[in-house]
Amino acid sequence: MTKVRDALNAFYAVLNAVLLHYLGSTLIHYNKMSIKNGAKSLIYLLYDGLKAREKNEKQYEAGQYQPDDFNVPDL
Repeated sequence: MTKVRDALNAFYAVLNAVLLHYLGSTLIHYNKMSIKNGAKSLIYLLYDGLKAREKNEKQYEAGQYQPDDFNVPDL
């Protein structure tokens, strides 16, 4: 299990570096998520995140954004 955790941590670090560079934001660390119903809950969480990102992108393209929209939280 340690190798799986190490691989996930490495993937997470690379993905966050790419996201931070191109989008100015990062992911929530998977260890900090509370998943009560397993994979189905994770799929809904990811779907909600994608819809929120889509909404933010549309607001940005329309010039309707706030400076706080670009703050990167310290996770």
